[in-house]
Amino acid sequence: MAFIDLGDQFLALQKGRNQPADQGRHFGLVVDGKEAVRKALADAGIQPLPGPFLDFLDPWGNRIEIVSYDNVQFTKASNVLPWD
Repeated sequence: MAFIDLGDQFLALQKGRNQPADQGRHFGLVVDGKEAVRKALADAGIQPLPGPFLDFLDPWGNRIEIVSYDNVQFTKASNVLPWD
């Protein structure tokens, strides 16, 4: 098991898999500029998945959801706010 610290977010990675892939399992990243991420994905040739959200698949088929801070019920951690 490994945790990757991303300031006020983190990814938890775990070795092995006991279940098949599904459509619902994903992780989300909260960002300041959702449209900047959309542009970066387009520049990299990555197509968002159809639907109302900014979701895409990484090269291994993991679904990633990009969410703007104004669409969540929390704010940045106090130690991250000064980085703006």
